[in-house]
Amino acid sequence: MMKNWYATLIDKAKQSYSQLVIVKDLDQLGSDKSLQQELEKYFAIISFQGELSLRQFIRQHQTQHILILIQREETFLPYDVESCADFLSWKLTDVFPRLDSRALKKYESEHYQSIFDTYQLMEDKMSFLDEQQTQLLIEEWVRLRKVTARAKIYSGLTDTNKNDQRELNENNTENSCQRLIHQIQQLLLQDSINWGDIAQKYGELEVLHPMEMTNTQAYSDLEHKLDQHFLNFIFEGYDQLFFASYMNGPVTINQTMNYLSTLDSRRIALLCFDGMGLAEWLGLKKYLNVNQISDFKEQVTFALIPTLTAVSRTSLFSGEVALSKMVSETTGFYKAVERLFMDGKSKTKYLFKNTDGKWNPEYLAFEVLGIIFNLIDSVGHNTTLFTKSKKNMHRQLNELYNESQIARIISKLLSEGYKIFLTADHGTIWCCGNGVNSDKYLVEERARRALIYPNKKLAEEFASKNEVMVMQNQRIVGDKVLIFPRGREMFNTKDKLEISHGGTNIQEVIIPFVEVLP
Repeated sequence: MMKNWYATLIDKAKQSYSQLVIVKDLDQLGSDKSLQQELEKYFAIISFQGELSLRQFIRQHQTQHILILIQREETFLPYDVESCADFLSWKLTDVFPRLDSRALKKYESEHYQSIFDTYQLMEDKMSFLDEQQTQLLIEEWVRLRKVTARAKIYSGLTDTNKNDQRELNENNTENSCQRLIHQIQQLLLQDSINWGDIAQKYGELEVLHPMEMTNTQAYSDLEHKLDQHFLNFIFEGYDQLFFASYMNGPVTINQTMNYLSTLDSRRIALLCFDGMGLAEWLGLKKYLNVNQISDFKEQVTFALIPTLTAVSRTSLFSGEVALSKMVSETTGFYKAVERLFMDGKSKTKYLFKNTDGKWNPEYLAFEVLGIIFNLIDSVGHNTTLFTKSKKNMHRQLNELYNESQIARIISKLLSEGYKIFLTADHGTIWCCGNGVNSDKYLVEERARRALIYPNKKLAEEFASKNEVMVMQNQRIVGDKVLIFPRGREMFNTKDKLEISHGGTNIQEVIIPFVEVLP
């Protein structure tokens, strides 16, 4: 027996034991009559239209489980209602994870069952489809009479109107790309280059997926020029950053705990989003804005090179630069608090690693709190790339943020008096395999974007046979030697596209450091 298309959504809601369940339903799935009839077996349902009607509804259904649908983007619930409710989201991708929701929204929900029945039979054999591919597939199913479906009728909106709107959006994106390219070019001409400003502009540019522009040559030329300038800075000026003052914020990632120790606050929370570059921060910031968190002090900091999680994240929480002095993240965090903070030994402290993005009441038990979210890094490493951009990654993240309780975590910590800082351990880039393999018996550490050799002789022998960069930095790796691929290359199968990190690209090295203001 085929199951109902909305079964996954109902299962999500039934998992909550709270009297109030708030469902973010921006795809308007809760408006479907068949879904509503099934939900009414378990919940009293209300689509939020205003505070007065909501409070009246809650009073009238005090003995029932209540499901509150949020079906508009900018909707703000009363705080006392939010604080005692469970949050979840419904999206078309919950039901059709391999299809593009934009194409599905063109069809009436009454036809989702027909589409779902055929989709289930083919899901295991399908790859992830974009909007156009999804549209063509459904049209083919309809033509073959596997599916009965009818597109929505948009009053007053003709195909010509829609095409004009799409063309307008594309032109706006193209103009924004050209504007940012010009601004970055001008910043590169300055005598004293502000790499933070450039990195932020470059993050904005990446969100627009510039490799999909009509004229990609302007972007390619900029990227080549930027790579050369930034690489020169890495070899000539990066090491001097470790001597900079951290009184106004950490210049390098290892200064983070030092900076936090100078703050006049009894409670401090450091939230690390593994793999969050400046482009990813823009997506997270948009999600937080929608959830009424919108006041930030935004800065940047430099990750440790090589920009590997084991290196740079350990440096973030321990305050150490040299690999030889690094211990585990948790031990390093405890030692940093005890060494740097006033009364650090007596302070309650804990580092929560690789959390699931859900609220945990245990967070409030600690005065110095560290939380590591691995959502961004996990999505990045598991995203299949069809084009030279992180478009699929950003799309998935935007959907997953709505399923998380990250905004709730931040709101709760703010209400409990924590000073909250959001940062990362490194950024990521899309990259392309160079077909170069390292000898696993000679190299000490291997990653897609970085190799660590035990000595100069072995490193130079490898470099003499391959187009790679050799870098020595005694402050970080001692007598060991770093090797990086050039540009956006990675040590992987020739021409294979992937999202990774570890190297010297500006998107990997310069990361956000953001204070969330109350």
